[in-house]
This record gives sequence, C-alpha cells and structure tokens, in this order.
Amino acid sequence: YRHLARLLRDQVDKATFLDELSRDIRRFARRQLSWFRRMERQGHRIHWLDPQAVDEGLAIVRSQCW
Repeated sequence: YRHLARLLRDQVDKATFLDELSRDIRRFARRQLSWFRRMERQGHRIHWLDPQAVDEGLAIVRSQCW
C-alpha cells in the first residue's frame, strides 16, 4: 500500500514504483523463508509444497485439521 500510495500521489514515477515494489517483495520473501527455516530448526514441521500440487496440499491440511 505504501508504494501504491506514493505512486497515486505522484511522488514517484511508474518505473520507480515497480523497481521499489519488486525490491521490497523480494526482501519480504527472503524474510519469510528465514522465518520458516528457523521454525524448522526449532522442531516445527513445515510442509514445503510444489505450487502446482494442490491435491497434495489439500491432503495435508485435511490430515492435520480434520
């Protein structure tokens, strides 16, 4: 939202908006991966799935929650 607000207020041009947004998305993704890896080291089971493996993901959720 911060990036879009700056674009809508004409504080940055579209190229800068896209560059900064892409940069911050990559940073956020790296922080998420670090968080998940830390959880694994602490003994929590993380199910890493192929994004195309919807059925596998549903089976895991069903076995854990229901």
